[in-house]
Amino acid sequence: TFTDKTATFGKTYFYKVTAVNSSGEGNRSNEQSAASLFHTLVNFTTSTGELAPNAINDTGLTLGSRGNGLRFGWNKTNSANARNRNSVDSPDEAHDSFALLQEPTNNAAVWQINVPNGTYQVTLLAGDPTAIGSVVALRAEGVLALNGTPTSDAHWVQSTVTVTVADGRLTIDNAPGAIRNLINFIEVLQILP
Repeated sequence: TFTDKTATFGKTYFYKVTAVNSSGEGNRSNEQSAASLFHTLVNFTTSTGELAPNAINDTGLTLGSRGNGLRFGWNKTNSANARNRNSVDSPDEAHDSFALLQEPTNNAAVWQINVPNGTYQVTLLAGDPTAIGSVVALRAEGVLALNGTPTSDAHWVQSTVTVTVADGRLTIDNAPGAIRNLINFIEVLQILP
C-alpha cells in the first residue's frame, strides 16, 4: 500500500508504479487515479502561539469555519484554557502548547471537526513541558483514544486509534478518570470513505 500524505483533500491524483532493483527501473504500470481522503493536523495553542509544521492552530474558538474548507472548534469558547509554554524542554511546537479540557470556564470541554463520514486514524498528543500531574483520558467518537499519565521522565503521552464517523463530525471529549485533562495536537487521517 501507499499513502500520499502530501495530497490535498478533495483533489484527484494520478499515479504510475515502477519496480526498482539492482538492475534498474522496470516499466511503469498503467495510470491509476485516486481522490484524496480527508487529512489535517491541528495544534492547540494561544492566539499568539507559533504554528506547528503543516498544522493549523486551534486557539479555543467555538465550532466554526477556519478557512481551507475546515470547520472545527469547541462546544464553548476555550481560549482562556489555551497555553503556549515556549519551553526549551519542548522538542517542537506541537509539544509546547496545549488546551485544557476541565477548567471552570469549560469543565466538560468538547472539541469537534467536521469531516466526511468514514473511518479515521486519529493520533492524539497530550502533555505539558513544564509540569506533570495530569491523568490524560480522551475519547474520540466515544472510543477511549488516549489514556496515560505524564511523568518526570516522559512529559507527553501519545496514541493512535481507529474510529468511524457517521454524523459528519469527529468529536473529542473527556473520558472517565481524567484529571487536568489536556490536548496538544491531533492528526485526523481518513483511511476509508
